[in-house]
Amino acid sequence: MKFRIRPFKESDIADINEIRSMRGVIETIPTLFSESVAFTEKVMKSIGPNDPVLSAVIDTPEGEKVIGNGVLRLTEKARLRHTASVALIVHAGYHNMGVGRAILSQLLEIADKWLMLVRVDLEVVADNAGAIHLYESLGFQTEGRLKYAFMKDGKYADLLVMGRYNLP
Repeated sequence: MKFRIRPFKESDIADINEIRSMRGVIETIPTLFSESVAFTEKVMKSIGPNDPVLSAVIDTPEGEKVIGNGVLRLTEKARLRHTASVALIVHAGYHNMGVGRAILSQLLEIADKWLMLVRVDLEVVADNAGAIHLYESLGFQTEGRLKYAFMKDGKYADLLVMGRYNLP
C-alpha cells in the first residue's frame, strides 16, 4: 500500500474525525463515539502554532484520504521547553501497515534534528500491545503506570506513561 506523509491541512479534519470515532481507534483515545466534526476541529485548532502536525494520506478517485495523523505538542513552560508530548492515530483499516511508524518516525526526526528536544513522552492504554511494541521499537521506555486512568468498554483501564530521550 502506498501512502505519503505531509503536513496537516484544515481539509483533513473530517477524515480525522472519522478515524477518531471508529472502532479499533475509539477504544484507545479519550473521546466519545458522538464526537462531532466541530469538536474535532476545535481539538485540531487547539494545537499550538509551532507544534508539528503530520497526516498520512492515500490517493483515492475522490482525492486524498487521511489514514493517520500525529502531533508533537511542544511544552510552553520555560524550564520544560526541551520536552514534548506525542499523540498518534491510525485508521483501523490501516493498522500494522507502517503508517504509525512512518508518522512517528518523522515526528521524532523533527524533535531530534530540528527542535533539539531531549524528551518526548506519550500515554498509551496498557493493553494496546501493538502501539506499545511500536513505541518501544522507536526507543520509548515505560516510565510508569496510571492506575484506573482511562475508561474502556465500561471498565477502568491503566495508562502507561512512556518516554524517549535524546541526550546530547
